Amino acid sequence: MFKVYCVSHANALVKEKEQCFTAATVMTDFVNHATHIFTGAFRIADNVEGCFSHIIRSIKKKTDSELQNTIKNLQHLENSRTNIQEKVINFIIDFKSKLDELHDKFLKNFEMLHDYEISCVQNKQRCLEKFVEILEKHEMMLAQVDKKGSPVDKFLTEEMVKTDVMKYLHDLDEDGKCHGDTTYQWKENSILKNLLDIEDIGNVQVIKKEKIDLVPGLRKDIELYQTKMNSPQANTLQIKNPECTQVVANYVTSYCVKCHGDENIPWVTNGMFLENGSLIIVDKHNSSIKEISSSGTTKVIYSKKSSAIRGICPTNADEKAFVSMDHTISEFSVSPHFKYERDFQTKNMEFYQIAFSKDYIFAHIGNPWCVKMIDRNNGRILKTLNGSSCGFGYFALSRDEKKIIYSKANSVVCEDVLSGEEFFQCAGTQTGIARKGARGIGVDYHDNIYVCNSKGGCIVMISKDGHFVKSILPILKEIKQPYALCFDKCGKKFFVSSYIESHCKIEVYEVQQQ
Repeated sequence: MFKVYCVSHANALVKEKEQCFTAATVMTDFVNHATHIFTGAFRIADNVEGCFSHIIRSIKKKTDSELQNTIKNLQHLENSRTNIQEKVINFIIDFKSKLDELHDKFLKNFEMLHDYEISCVQNKQRCLEKFVEILEKHEMMLAQVDKKGSPVDKFLTEEMVKTDVMKYLHDLDEDGKCHGDTTYQWKENSILKNLLDIEDIGNVQVIKKEKIDLVPGLRKDIELYQTKMNSPQANTLQIKNPECTQVVANYVTSYCVKCHGDENIPWVTNGMFLENGSLIIVDKHNSSIKEISSSGTTKVIYSKKSSAIRGICPTNADEKAFVSMDHTISEFSVSPHFKYERDFQTKNMEFYQIAFSKDYIFAHIGNPWCVKMIDRNNGRILKTLNGSSCGFGYFALSRDEKKIIYSKANSVVCEDVLSGEEFFQCAGTQTGIARKGARGIGVDYHDNIYVCNSKGGCIVMISKDGHFVKSILPILKEIKQPYALCFDKCGKKFFVSSYIESHCKIEVYEVQQQ
């Protein structure tokens, strides 16, 4: 009995020990699994840039920016309403004045026409009255001959009367005095006639600029953060074209280039940044090159009224600059003073925008519109590349100087400099740029492409592979029609100039990664 108890007790102890071992094994596995999960989570959290508070700050920054744009848009709408109302009033006044002018002209012409027609009809009346008198006279002569004359007299008289009547009829026909009755018929101008059918003098269209997907974009930021946190394999999370999608252009400052003395309205077509913070700009309208200090003071540093100065580009060291003037590319020293040194290239071509590389100078010419690749040592033209057809020959080189970017009538094109092979072509339907609406072109430090949408009033950015397009500046600070766009050497700062207004505006922006 005792032996059976001992065996049973021993078996129970063994079974209990096995259960404890199993439980311990399960707990160990759970702890190891939990440790793996949390370790992975901590590793993921460490690899996520910033934390959720960073996302909140980013959302707040974008929302504040959109709020400021909305406030500016409200003021813009008020100003636009006032301008349109003034335009309509002036239009009505001009239209009434034109109608009064046309009315006076009509009355004057009609009176002259009426006087002429009355004189013609009165002349006809006199001729017919005289003809009636002649006929009555001949009728009396024939009656007398019939009574008293001989047959010979009768014959001679009839011949004379016939000859006389035929002669007078011939005179009447020759002079056109016996044309038919005259009347007047009013035929109104078809354009004025259509005015009676119009129902309004015009209409105001609401033009929606490129939609800013604020809410979807912010939601995507949160979802992206959540994806990073939840993905067990997410040591890092790759984003397509991060150099483009996460780039913003922040406003830095503005300059106003006003007329001096008897100058024309300034028109800035190109320029360059100096290391001291100043800008050098090309004023095409006044055939001059000007320097704008960091404080906004403008001074003329070179002028040549006999030439059309169009473009400028610095060398890599900023010690020299090349300037395009009519049929010449000239070399200037920049430091310590901007000074003409020599004519680098003189050909029977119209030079427009130019760009500098390590071994070459690229010059856009007109008629035909193309880009010439010139050896910077001897000035020999080595190659002809495709160029812009949108006005003033704007183009840009990639940071490695292996690609050229230019605009065609309906697209922005990126090509290989040496082979001419097309890397991509962004159509106007992608960029939102109207036909021949592209102007200044530049490239930032990530090789993203910036294009002035002159007709759309914004700056469009295209990724270096052409796969991503966005309006990086849907609305500029004050500029309504951006024209020229120039980056600094680092590709982190650029300025935009306005098209011809009462004075020229220049706005400086800085490219930053979010």
